[in-house]
Amino acid sequence: MNVCIRSPRDFFAGAVFLLFGLCAVPVGRDYPMGTAFHMGPGYFPIVLGALLLILGAGICIKSLVVTGERLDTVGLCRLPLGLSVGVFAYGLGLPFMLFPF
Repeated sequence: MNVCIRSPRDFFAGAVFLLFGLCAVPVGRDYPMGTAFHMGPGYFPIVLGALLLILGAGICIKSLVVTGERLDTVGLCRLPLGLSVGVFAYGLGLPFMLFPF
């Protein structure tokens, strides 16, 4: 069976939702769930993680059926580079923010 991803942008967006959902549900299982009227600390991560899993699966399936936009290679490099520069600049400026004198 040959699977063709027709919309790579949607596919990877759905994969990110699936990843976050797969991380949220196990974290929430360690806390008491509660009910809808008396929510426990585990209610929000489990429900949100389940919704992310459902949404991510739907987007991934849609990306296999509907033709969409392709990924920009510049966009994939620009985000990690921008985040790295921002974190580095924050680290350099932190001593001046804590001790301005």
